[in-house]
Amino acid sequence: MASIYIHYPFCRKACSYCNYYFSTSKSNHLKITGAILKEIELRKEEVKEPIKSIYFGGGTPSLMTVSEIQQVLNKIHQLFSIHSNAEITFETNPDDINKKYLQDLKTLGINRLSLGIQSFNDEELNEIGRIHDGKIALESLKSVADEFENFSIDLIYGLVHSTLESWESNLNKAMDHHPKHFSLYILTVEPHTLLHHQVKHNRIKLPDDELIFDQYKLGTEFLENNGYQHYEISSFAIPQWESKHNTSYWNNSPYWGFGPSAHSFDGLKTRSWNVANNYLYFQSIQDGKCPQKKEVLTEINRFNEYLMISLRTYQGVDLNWIKSQWGDNIHMDLIEKSAQYIELNLMTKNHHRLKLSKNGKIIADRIVSDLFRDSNPAEIN
Repeated sequence: MASIYIHYPFCRKACSYCNYYFSTSKSNHLKITGAILKEIELRKEEVKEPIKSIYFGGGTPSLMTVSEIQQVLNKIHQLFSIHSNAEITFETNPDDINKKYLQDLKTLGINRLSLGIQSFNDEELNEIGRIHDGKIALESLKSVADEFENFSIDLIYGLVHSTLESWESNLNKAMDHHPKHFSLYILTVEPHTLLHHQVKHNRIKLPDDELIFDQYKLGTEFLENNGYQHYEISSFAIPQWESKHNTSYWNNSPYWGFGPSAHSFDGLKTRSWNVANNYLYFQSIQDGKCPQKKEVLTEINRFNEYLMISLRTYQGVDLNWIKSQWGDNIHMDLIEKSAQYIELNLMTKNHHRLKLSKNGKIIADRIVSDLFRDSNPAEIN
C-alpha cells in the first residue's frame, strides 16, 4: 500500500515558527491546481501500488476552493487505484472554514480533518503570528466536531508567555470536543524563521527547559489518562484511530508527493523532492518536466533513517531486524551505545525491542543523533 501527499504552497500570513515551504504572494495562486494536475499526469507511471491514504497539506490547503480540491481528487481517482477504505486527510486553519465548506469536503470523500489550533490563548497565538484568536479556534473546533467523526487537533507547548496552567487549559478545551487524535508539538526554533531572529536578538524569551518538560509530561499524562495511546513522539490517538498516512511514513512505505517542495519515496532506496520555488516549479511543469532532485540512500543512510523513525514510535527499534539487515557488528554496536541511555532510564530494552522511555522522548533528537553511524553522503542527481 502507498500514499499520496498534495502540497498546497500558499498561506495568508507567515507564522513566526514555520520553516515549511509556502508563499504569501497571490501571484501564481490560480495556477497551482493546474500545475499539480499536470505533475500527477507526468508522473503517473511511478505509482504502481494501491493508495491507502491521501493527504492535503501545506501551506494552507483550506485556502483551496471546493472545485480545486475536487479536480485534484478526480485526477487521483482517475489515474490510480484507491483503496476502498482509504484515509483522506485535509489540513485546515480555524479561520478558513465554515459549516458549508466542511460539508462540501465530506461530499468530496474527505474523511479526516487536521485542525491547526495551536492554542486557545490569544496572547500565545498573537506571539507566533497566527491569524485566528481563541474564540475562532473554539468555534471552528465545534464545527469540525459536528461534521467529522475522525479529526485531529494540533497544539503547541513551550510557547512564549505559556504557563503550566495555560497549557492545561488548552488541553481541557480541546478535550471537551473529544477528538480522535492529538498532535502535540514543542515550539522549535528553526533557522531562517522570524522566531529564530527574535530569539537570536533577545526580542522574546522562550520558557525554560524545566517548564517545557513539565508541559510535555502534563500533556502526555493527560492524554494517556483519557484513553489515548502515545504511538509516536508527537502523536496520540484513541486506539484504532491512528493516522494511516503518517504511520506509512514511519513504516517506510512508499509515498508520492505532488506540488512545490513535496517529497517522495519509493519504499526502497530512492527519495526525490520537488523544487521549493513556485516560479521554477510552474516553469518546469509547463515545459513537461518534473522539477525533481533524487538521492539514492546508502546502507548506512538506511540504517540511520530506520533508527530515527523507529525510535519515534511506540514500537521502537526491532533489534532482530537490525541484525538481519546490517549484520552482527552494527547490531552489537547499537546495543553497546544504547546501554548508557538504558542506565539513565532514557531508553528501555525488552527482548529484541529498543525504545525511548517517557523521559527519553523529550530529548529524542539528541539520543538518536548519538546512535547514528557516520556515513558517506547519499548519491544525489
